[in-house]
Amino acid sequence: MQDACVGTESQPNIEFSLSFSATVQIFYGIIYLQEIDDNATATNVRSIRIQVHFNDYEANDFNVTREVNQDSSASFNLSNSAFSATLSRLPESRLFPLANAAEYYFMTNVSSNSTDANDASALERVKAGFNLPDYPGDPCYPVAWDWVVCDANSQPARVSEVIISGYNTTGVLDPAINDLSQLTILLLDHNQLSGVIPDLRGLTKLVTVKLQNNNFSGAFPEYLFLVPSLVKLDVSNNSLNGALSTCPGTKLIFSCVLSPSKLRRK
Repeated sequence: MQDACVGTESQPNIEFSLSFSATVQIFYGIIYLQEIDDNATATNVRSIRIQVHFNDYEANDFNVTREVNQDSSASFNLSNSAFSATLSRLPESRLFPLANAAEYYFMTNVSSNSTDANDASALERVKAGFNLPDYPGDPCYPVAWDWVVCDANSQPARVSEVIISGYNTTGVLDPAINDLSQLTILLLDHNQLSGVIPDLRGLTKLVTVKLQNNNFSGAFPEYLFLVPSLVKLDVSNNSLNGALSTCPGTKLIFSCVLSPSKLRRK
């Protein structure tokens, strides 16, 4: 290792913290310590105290100028949802504490909750249409897919956002997207998606739609102007054609220079 986080005069301690969204039963943490300073010697010593603030547990003191070949681990029955550790220097230490890296693992009960069946089915079709890598398991539980945001307050959970901006993915937008009836944000911008934009009339709660910088073709989805909750729409830099009957209302942030060579105003 050649890199490390090192304390300073203004911030002498190194702090690690982690919060949990679920009740944790067992926690395991590793903090890696390896001296990287050639000035650290037996007399110019770096001695570190590691304090783990979790149910009053404290790990051992380590002097990282000496050989450290030991592991320290502990299991906890936790009553809170936060963990923190402080690395500080011991009185005899001439150097500030350092840490090269840290890893945390925890075990928790997997929720029995699941994603709405229609939403889950729709996401599978959208995923296939976009040639995305396989995302196994439930879309929302225990951890949501990295391009999906779920409303966990609904039981079963509903998909509220689909965010695939800048994935550089190809494919077409499957009409099944229309089955995500609780969708509020749809971000598909900066990809290489092609084909027509399917009918999205079923997405009556849409607030933001960003489809710019793709290869969508066909008619401009003018019906989106009728979605009462929509406040932002961007379909610029595509190959859409057709005519706009009117400019959208003042509440809609919308650029009329979508594809100047093909899109025209009625």
